[in-house]
Amino acid sequence: MGALAFMAVCAAALAWQGPVVHVIVVDDLDCAAYAREVRGVLEGTTGASLVVLEVRSDRSRTDLSWEVAQGVLACASPVAVFLGDGMVHAEILGVGIVGTTCHVRTGARLASSGSLRGMAPEGTDWESVEREFSGVVWVRLREKGVDQRLAGTLTGVGEACWLVREGGAARVEWERPVRGEERRELVSGSGEVSMVSRDAVELGLCAGEVRGVGEVIAHHGLRGVSVRKREVRSGLGEARARVLSVLERSAVEAEEIERLLQRPRSSEAVVSPAKRRERVGRALELSRSGLERLGEAEALVVEYPEVMASPAPNQTVVGESRAAREGAWRRVFQSRRDRLEALRVRAEEEAAR
Repeated sequence: MGALAFMAVCAAALAWQGPVVHVIVVDDLDCAAYAREVRGVLEGTTGASLVVLEVRSDRSRTDLSWEVAQGVLACASPVAVFLGDGMVHAEILGVGIVGTTCHVRTGARLASSGSLRGMAPEGTDWESVEREFSGVVWVRLREKGVDQRLAGTLTGVGEACWLVREGGAARVEWERPVRGEERRELVSGSGEVSMVSRDAVELGLCAGEVRGVGEVIAHHGLRGVSVRKREVRSGLGEARARVLSVLERSAVEAEEIERLLQRPRSSEAVVSPAKRRERVGRALELSRSGLERLGEAEALVVEYPEVMASPAPNQTVVGESRAAREGAWRRVFQSRRDRLEALRVRAEEEAAR
């Protein structure tokens, strides 16, 4: 085969090479809806030479990390997980372990201090989540030739251990070491993880330190491929703001409806029948639209139950359990709905006169 023919064959091969899909998890993994969306993006990606899952979350929940990890496992294309922020939650490294490769930003810190477990819905089966997640990570660590006991460290149930460097090599000790050129606590007695990017690489948890996505793609031997970027963001903050706005507006509108339906005192000017009908019609419109918005807000809370992890309006969190906070939210919704419903009935009765 001549040189020109060979070049033509190579060009044709490159032309058939699928794109790299760069999925960026921008925010903290703070709600189930967000984790499901990320998983859905991974499971729905087909025809890619490589998927680079860049995770910038420095806070997470074990159940949500496991949800994303399942998306990595189910993806039809190879998945390179890139811990792309300067501070990354340690459980995200567990997601990386189940990927084809895992890369960490140079100089990044990995810690477990940003856990969001307190935002999980009441009754979350943590035992099952931890068992399933750590089980998959354990198998992957064994395949990589890495100490499998680190599986718990990467899935929220780690036991105390120390990083020891001696003779240029790094290892993990599960009893307090008495010798070594460098001895540093990797996981505290309370399960807090603290490591840096160099640790993750030297222990075999990551393929290498990188400065950006380009180096991750190059690691997989891909050159000249198109890169399709997709950012995925959490909707929790927007949902919380929307719910609070609706509740505040419903209280204001209830006052306005009361004013519209109020009959004038004998000392006040007489309101014409036409004007009275206009006021009653407006009250009826406000009550109906207010009830509709409340229904939409309640649906948002079903989609984002983490909204109820924060205090309900005019409530505090001191000494309150998650169940107590959820109860407070439900009472607020019910009181707003009851008031608007009563005003709607009253407006309809006025309109029928």
